[in-house]
Order: sequence, then structure tokens, then C-alpha cells
Amino acid sequence: MKASESKKTFFNKIKILSILFMLLCLLPQKMSYGSTETEGELIGRDYSVVDELAADIIIDRMSSENENEINAVYKLFNKSQTVLDATVIFIAYDKEGKLMSMVNKDINLQPKTWEENILTLLFSKEELQNCSNVKAYVWQTSNYRPLTCEVKKTDFYGSVRDTLSKATLFNGYNVSLTGDSYLKEQLEIGADYLKYYDVDRLAASLYVNNMQSKSPAQVYGGWEGGGLPGHTVGHYLSACVSMYMQTGDEDFKERVDRLVYLIGEAQYDDGYVGGVAKSNMDNVFANPDTFWAGGHNNAYLDGMWAPWYSIHKIYGGLIDAYLYMGNEDALRIAEGMADYAKKGTDNLSAERMDYMLEGEYGGINESFAQLYEITGEKDYLILAERFSHKRIMDPLSRGEDNLSGLHANTQIPKMIGAAKIYQLTGDEYYKNVAENFWNYVVYDRSYATGGNCDKEFFTDLGTEPRSVDSTETCNVYNMLKLTEYLYSMDPKTEYLEYYENALYNHILGSQNKEGDKTYNIDLTMGGHKNYMRHCQNFTCCEGTGMENPGRFYRMIYTREEEGICVNLFVDSELDLSEEGIFLKQTTDFPYSDESTLIFEEAQGENIPLKIRVPKWANEPKIFVNNNEVAVNPGEDGYVTLTNEWKAGDKIQLIMPMDYSLYESREDSQGRIVAFKYGPILLAGEYDGNNIPYIVTESRDPSEILTKDSPEKLRFSINDILQPGSKDITLKPFFEFVSEEYMVYWNLYTEQQYNGSAGENNSFASRLDSATYDKVQPNNSQSETEHNLQITGDSQSGVWQDKGWRSAEDVSSFSYDLKVHSTSENYLLSVFYGDEYSNNKTRTFDILVDGELLVTYTLNHNRPNDPWEYHYLQLPSRLTSGKDKVTVTYRSNEKGFTAGGVFEVRTVSTEMFPY
Repeated sequence: MKASESKKTFFNKIKILSILFMLLCLLPQKMSYGSTETEGELIGRDYSVVDELAADIIIDRMSSENENEINAVYKLFNKSQTVLDATVIFIAYDKEGKLMSMVNKDINLQPKTWEENILTLLFSKEELQNCSNVKAYVWQTSNYRPLTCEVKKTDFYGSVRDTLSKATLFNGYNVSLTGDSYLKEQLEIGADYLKYYDVDRLAASLYVNNMQSKSPAQVYGGWEGGGLPGHTVGHYLSACVSMYMQTGDEDFKERVDRLVYLIGEAQYDDGYVGGVAKSNMDNVFANPDTFWAGGHNNAYLDGMWAPWYSIHKIYGGLIDAYLYMGNEDALRIAEGMADYAKKGTDNLSAERMDYMLEGEYGGINESFAQLYEITGEKDYLILAERFSHKRIMDPLSRGEDNLSGLHANTQIPKMIGAAKIYQLTGDEYYKNVAENFWNYVVYDRSYATGGNCDKEFFTDLGTEPRSVDSTETCNVYNMLKLTEYLYSMDPKTEYLEYYENALYNHILGSQNKEGDKTYNIDLTMGGHKNYMRHCQNFTCCEGTGMENPGRFYRMIYTREEEGICVNLFVDSELDLSEEGIFLKQTTDFPYSDESTLIFEEAQGENIPLKIRVPKWANEPKIFVNNNEVAVNPGEDGYVTLTNEWKAGDKIQLIMPMDYSLYESREDSQGRIVAFKYGPILLAGEYDGNNIPYIVTESRDPSEILTKDSPEKLRFSINDILQPGSKDITLKPFFEFVSEEYMVYWNLYTEQQYNGSAGENNSFASRLDSATYDKVQPNNSQSETEHNLQITGDSQSGVWQDKGWRSAEDVSSFSYDLKVHSTSENYLLSVFYGDEYSNNKTRTFDILVDGELLVTYTLNHNRPNDPWEYHYLQLPSRLTSGKDKVTVTYRSNEKGFTAGGVFEVRTVSTEMFPY
């Protein structure tokens, strides 16, 4: 900030600074001082005057090639473009604020070559380890303009330059969501959701399992209180950092500061902090040749469930708190943790190290690479590479697809770390690993939603199985992070096509109106979304789900050397006021295909503005100040607009959307499909009856779908649905919350349908036609609508892609179902055909309106059929004059189970598929 001052004030300052300059000339190149001296005593004058003065210092850092020295780079740039001749004094202070040592240097920087000039400081590592901060005072001799800056301790370690990235992402202070878009609404819901949580309780698991300090509060339950303690701490920290950047709400800063403090208080002297007991981790390091890793879901390390995974999340949160909120304590804690990891893993041979990585460890290699980038400490780079799983990565580096059957979210974070290591080192091995992995997942194993995996595991090539447990939300969060890295190194719109698809069609619909998160997405025909209630489960997907809303902004805009890129069409602002640029985007996308960009600030500079032209755009148009320009995208998928932009300049974008047909890999004849409008996945509102088939000779979506309300993205399928003609409304999949839906459809010709499809569907059609009412266990909407009541212990889950419910020990559950008051009524209960009952422990009662109708036993009743259809004719005395009855399944003894029950119906007659 330039100072305005009177002549008298100016000459007073000149006198002060002249005295300072003479003192500086007398100083040796390096001096050490006793701990009792003060800055004023050292220099001889009050130095506060320099804080008001004019020119800027831009600080950057480089790593040292000499492990015994720490280099720091200071780019000093004079706005007046004069030669900068200066003497600089750097003063280091210890943790108590007392002087430690000082370096005095003369420099000469030419304005056109200042980027190539560096100032090397020779503070020792020992001095810096005890150092709290350093101040740099600069006396510019050529025009009597003094400069000053305060340097963080970490600047002296030097950072590693990322010289490979061709594009950079803006942070959450630069980009903000505006207007009333669906994204903005979900951002606000996500912010409110974070405030449900008690910070002290989140940190409690770090204390409870280590017992070195008194826990600040009672530990939460779910995974935090059980198998995976500590992981939510890191997710929550990162989420609050992002929300602070996006909202400016000081409450999030207070939460970050408090949580960092609590993590620090739980840290051992040797640097360890985590939810897993330190003694367990120490045991692994002390017995490097005997621990075991892997097991179920490849998650375990010596009996601990994914300890490095949990610890990685803490690293991630701490590093975010330092990078984006300047919390020095967070970095100090993370460095201590890394030093503990380095010392412990030094005991492991390369072979045993890679074996340890069989247990899920998140993307901790990314965290170590980030610490290397921040500090320049090469030990952290060594850690990053040692924590890169060679058994998985080596084949990928050679272009071999080895992913089938692997636990998906164990692998994706590793690849994020690989991308980060390549970004800092240029090692092609890691580039090949990350790029090949991305291609194998996106093009060979992803679904219409942009998600991947089924039941948490990568599917085989050529398959696309759909179940209630498809496309884990964590996977998509991590694939978006990987895509950000790959895009930054090779900014092509291919990455943005995937990013947009996954953001809108999975992530945006993974949170309900209360902020609760999904784990997996049900992609069965007639499926629905299940959400995990806040403060209860603490699963991995709740952790990443906390972070997702605060990350919506990340790829809207990016920067390349040749300009600013507009990547996504979102109501938003790009605030680069320090550079004289403020860009505002207004749009109702995806409900409108138009977006308007206005420079609210611009300085008349020729800054290229690169506009992404999506593959889905049908005859796009671009106007600059109402003048149409040619839309000829380059190989990277962008149209580059060049202009001397001024405040008020306007760019109008029209990106018309059209239908597209997504064909599942599961059916080689293309009979399983999904529909998109532009990038938006459409799903049909399923009424709970028979699964429909689209029977038509056409494969053109425009001939299958009808636009009912394009501005609301409402469509319909008319007259070509079988069995029985009906209308179904389609809308964006992200709008579905608890209602049932059709994402994938059966698209058959008449001949195909009249063959196997019609026959296979005949039983379902007849059963639906005979049904008065139906309950689908483990479906929250269906069970709520039918007044689910539970006494004692009831469990629910999924088997063979079908939801079930049971009652354990002395317990019961019940539903209310409609009946016909004057006709016959049958109760249909569907059980697993080959259900096993050891000593008849699956013997239970079935009651209607409290009257016992039967005591039934499940024990291999139909071992050759997938399902057993059990009917009970309801006595007329229980249904006459009624419109509904209460059906109860009751277990009467400890160790016994009622069910599982996979479906309950009231029907007009008995019928069987066998």
C-alpha cells in the first residue's frame, strides 16, 4: 500500500533510515545474539516506520540442494520498475520471541530478470528448528524506499516448485458461488450440517485410545467409537477450512482453531497422534518382519482397521488448515506426525513396506508430498515414495489394467498421491500410473452417474453390475481430486467432461435437505437413495460427504499461463481484485443453456479468456459485447477470446443441450440404457409396481422422450412402456431424494420383448396386478409410509440386491398394509430360498392385528430357488370393514431370529414364479 506523507514526515523517516543504513553497513554477514537482547537494542531504533512504506515484496521459495543448508528465495519486485539495489537484514526469533541470529546481505535485482535472482540464507537447521519467525528488513539504496515483510519459519526450509502444472486452481477465497442455484443451496445445507457436530467430541477419539491426556468430551459412536477412530477429525477439519473460504463465517475459523489445538494437545512428544492406540503402531515398527496386512477389503494392518487411512485424514485436515488459513500449529503437528512415520518406517525393508501397504492407507503419500512441497524437507518426499504401493502401481506404470476385483477406494487415493509426486518430481513413472489408472476407471469401470465400483470393488472389464450398493460416494470424491491433478498438468476438456458428469450426477445428489450423506448409490431398477443420519454413523462417505459441498467451486475457473479458463457454468464470481479483475458469471444452468460473464473490474489488459465448449453442446454460440464470434475450439476444447477487457464488458454463452443415450457395458446388445440431457442424467419416477420395459424400434432418445417442461428439466416416456401402457416422468437424478427411481432402463425391440423379456416379466406383472399393497424392507421411504414399528433389536441390510429386515432375540417389527374390505386377502412374505436355520433358530411368529396366524421356520425351504414365496390367507374377521391391518414378525427367544423378510405384500390371490 503506497503511503502519502508530508515533506516533514518524509524527511524524518529519511533520517531514521539513514541511521539504520549506517548500522547495517557495520554488521557482519552473520551474527548471533544472546537471548536477552531485543530488536530495538540490536538495531538501535524503532523500526515500526517501515510498515507504512510503499513497495511490495513477493515471497517464493526453492529447495536446497545442500542438506546442511536451507535456501529461501525472495523475489523482490519494484512496481516503479527501477533497478532494485538493496541491503536486506533477516532477524530470527525463538519461540519466546527473543532474538537468535541475523543475516545481512546485499542484492541487486534488475526488473526484467528478477525472477532468476535468488537470495540464499545460511541459517542452520538447528537454528530454524528452534525458530518461531523471521523478519526481513530491506533498505533499497537507489531511491530511499525501504521495504519490509515478515517471513514464516517454513519459508526458510524452502518449498519445491511445481514446474510441471500448466493450469492452476483458484482457492475458495477467489471463487464463490452466488445466486440461488442448486449448487449454492447444497453448499448452504452442507455448511449448516457441519454445525451439528461438537468439535470436542470429534477429537475425543484421539484421547480415549491413547490415554495420555484427559479426553475433552465423550467420543461419538459409529466408526469413530469403534473400528476407524480419528478419520472424521481430518475430514471435518478440511470441510471447515473450505467452508470458511466459501462463506467467511468466523464460526468455521473458530472450529478449525479449536480442533487444531485439540489435535496438538493429543500429540505425543515423538510426533504421533491418531485414533489408533500408539502402542499398536509402535508394535508394527518394532516387529517389522512379523506384522500382517490386508484381510477383508484389504483394510487391516496387524489387526487394526486401516490405521494409516485414518491418520491420513488428519494429515489432510492439518495441511489444509495451514495452506488456506495460515495455522502454523497445524503444520508443526503435521511435521511431527511425519517425523514419527519416518522414524518408524525406517525399520521396514522395501519389501515389508510394500506389504504393509496391502492394508488400506488412504492417500497419505499425497500428504507427505505436500509436506515436501511446503518445507523442502527431502525426507518427506522419500516417505511419499515409500508409501506408494508398488505392487499395484508397477503394472499400471506399464499400461497393464490390474484393477478387477480390487477394493476401489483403497486404490484411488494412492493415485492422487502418485499424481502429486509427479507434479513435484517429473518422474514419468508416477505420471503413467495416475493417467492409466484414470483411463481404466473412467472409460472401463464407471457408470452413467460418473461413479464406479459395485459393493465397493472394481468390476470386471465389460461388466456394469447394478445393485443397491453400487458407486460408493468416497470413490467419486477421490476421482474428482485425481482429475483436478491430471487437469492441472494437462488442461484438456476431456477431464472436465468427466468432472462435470460426476459432480452433477453423483456428488450433487448425495446429500439430502438435512445434509445427511449417501454411502453407496442404489442403481437397481426401482431403487432409492439411503442417507446416513448425522452424528450417528461416521462412515468414510460421511467424512468425504462433509467436504464435498465446500469443494463445488474448485473447477469453475482455472488459470493457464495464457489466460483464465471458464470451465463450468455456475452462478459464481471470480475475485482477482488484487490484479484488477473481477469476473461475474450469471446462469440458471442446467435449467437454462445460457450463461453471461461480465467483467465488473478490468484494467484494459489483453487477458485471454478461454471458454470451454462441452462435447454435449449442440451448435454453441458466443457473443462478446453483443457481437457474435466464431466458435472454433482448439484441440484442448476451448475457444480463446482475446480483448483488452474493461469494466462492463459482457460475454454471452449459449450451450444448447440435447439428448444422448448411455449404453451399459452389461448388455452387448445395448438393451440396458440411461438417458441424458446435456450432461445431466435423467431418472424416471418409479411408482413401485412392475419394472417397465421401453419397447420401440428406435434408439433415438428424441423419439423416446418428450419435453414436458424444458425449463424445469421434466420429460416423459409415453405409450411405449410394457407391460401395460403408462406414463413416467423423468427429471434430473440429482433431484431425487427418497423417492424410488429408474436410472437404467430396459430398451427392447418388439421381437426382443416378445421373446425372453415378456416371459421373464409375466410373473412380476401378474403379481403387481394382484397386489393391494407392498412394503420393501430396508427402504426408508417404503417403511416410513407403512408405519414401521420396532420393539427390541431389528436389523436390516441387503442380500442378492434386495433389501431385508429381521428381528433378533426377543424382538419384533411390524408394518401397516392396505387390505380389501370385502374380497379375499392373502399375506405374501418373501424369504431367501436357501435360508439356513441352525437348530431351527429362524423360527418366528407372524401376527396380523395382534392375532397369531402361524409360527414359521426358515431352513433350506427352497434351496434351488432364489426366493421363497410364503402365503397366508387372512381370515375375513381380520379384514372385513377395514382398509388396513398391522403385520408383525416376532422372535420369541434369545438367539433366535425372525426373518430376514425381503418383501411383504397383501394380494388378492396366490401365485408363484416356480
